[in-house]
Amino acid sequence: MKMLHVLIGCLALAVIARGQQNPGFISIDCGAPNDYHDDQLNIYYKADAGYVDSGTNVQVSTQVICQNNQQQSKNLRIFPSGERNCYTLMPDEGKGSTYLVRASFWYGNYDGKDQTPAFDLHIDVNYWITVNSSSWIYKEIIYTPPRDYIQICLVNIGLGVPFISALELRLLDNSTYQINSSALVTNWKYNLGSLSTYMHPQDVYDRIWNNKTYSGGWSSVSNATAIETIQNVTDPLSLFWTSENSTTVWYIYFHFVELQLEKGQFREFAIYVQDKFVETVMLENLKPVTVASLPISGHNLNLTISATARSSLPPLLNAVENLSSSGLKGPIATSISNLTAVVSLDLSNNSLIGAVPDFLAQMPSLKVLNLSGNNMNGSVPQTLLKKKADGSLLLSLDGNPNLCQSDNCQTSNVQPKKKGISVAPIIASVAAILVLVSLGALAVLWIIKRRQIQDVTTITTTTNSSEGYTGTLKLSKNRPFTSTEVTRITDNFRTVIGEGGFGKVYFGRLDDGIQVAVKMLSRSSKQGYKEFHAEAQLLMVVHHRNLVSLIGYCEEFENMALIYEFMSNGNVRQHLS
Repeated sequence: MKMLHVLIGCLALAVIARGQQNPGFISIDCGAPNDYHDDQLNIYYKADAGYVDSGTNVQVSTQVICQNNQQQSKNLRIFPSGERNCYTLMPDEGKGSTYLVRASFWYGNYDGKDQTPAFDLHIDVNYWITVNSSSWIYKEIIYTPPRDYIQICLVNIGLGVPFISALELRLLDNSTYQINSSALVTNWKYNLGSLSTYMHPQDVYDRIWNNKTYSGGWSSVSNATAIETIQNVTDPLSLFWTSENSTTVWYIYFHFVELQLEKGQFREFAIYVQDKFVETVMLENLKPVTVASLPISGHNLNLTISATARSSLPPLLNAVENLSSSGLKGPIATSISNLTAVVSLDLSNNSLIGAVPDFLAQMPSLKVLNLSGNNMNGSVPQTLLKKKADGSLLLSLDGNPNLCQSDNCQTSNVQPKKKGISVAPIIASVAAILVLVSLGALAVLWIIKRRQIQDVTTITTTTNSSEGYTGTLKLSKNRPFTSTEVTRITDNFRTVIGEGGFGKVYFGRLDDGIQVAVKMLSRSSKQGYKEFHAEAQLLMVVHHRNLVSLIGYCEEFENMALIYEFMSNGNVRQHLS
């Protein structure tokens, strides 16, 4: 009997050890009857019963089960009932950390109908991807959650029963992927110069690296890990690809490690994306380096790595990733209205857009609603404001700069029935402003002709228009901004609040919290540059409490912008309309 107790104790310790051998991992085989250890991947997978409370477990058809040798492909969970069914993942590290989330799917003709369904996949409340494939596929996203849990939801769109084969979460090093939008969708990852696909245990984060080789002067070097290099020192490494959507914002991650540096040798190279310089890299032996590009877009994308003049070795590249920030912004999903038993709903910091829906006020059990840190616009429904006022709902709306939270905006668009609104004061104010602007413009012309403006910074810029236009922009002591700062201030140009004569206007926030409006110069308009030039000069010398103040400017390569104070109450035209 004593020996039996010892044996049971050893078996229990073995199970615990296997469960702890992948710290930072959550590995779920959806539809599997039991937990198990995948010896090939050296990962412990769990059945999904503890992560979801709906759906049915099924197996793929016996006629196709041999077509895929992955253990996770044998079973799947289907969701024939309900519009939205969710898995809840609770990583030990909680919110603020960066995770790789991977969802895998194989229909496997489990129902014998040979009809592949299509459905949407959401991460928390955000649309992620539409799944529609009869073969084994996986979708990856790099995500920083705003809460201590992550929900992966399958949404029925009326095109068949949603299903899932595997769901995996991997804790990443926060220093590798610096993301501003809280999520990056993986488009592809290439392990260059290799004939094999790498994942765990070769990659400690279990990222899947598909093999990729190139011709045209590229050669492979191997020392346990393959790389691509150029035989001729002066020849660059070049990559090209075409995007179907020119508006998608892309992020390119380059991964390097030196494997063959000998005494007296020196490898240094410069990285260019879209022919724009990104960074110069000098490699040390066996020391990995990751470089991230600035956000880019366009139909035709190109990457170039060129050796510097002092480098004794050609450039190299171990691996490259293409990620995008598209597809994670949207309105609040209507399917949330089906959660009638929910008491607290936290949708904060999710990049939500659109109006606050009325159905939130109709959820019978809802006591706490947090919508802060999003990009909601319009007005808050009166029913929600009434619940907040009487104390029946704790409502948080901070951090939505375009959302009207007062009662005034509720009635601003209501047409009067009997008594019209007097517009005389408004017309008088507008007339006074126009007179001031006209006088200011005349003063500017007079000053420019008769004397030089002292203490100025002079910037000469040439546009890329077909005719070309070169002008001198004189800006006083206003703060200069770089294009990188403008991108950060506007959160990658996320919120458009208007459109002027020479370009779009974006909402932004400075590092000290001050809200600003950023007006960008359109690159295609010669007339736009003239208007840009005139507006900047005018605002430098005309100051009035009813006119916005110019805070700063950006003039860097092709990027030109004016940064104004943000008018939180709108402009005169909005009040008159």
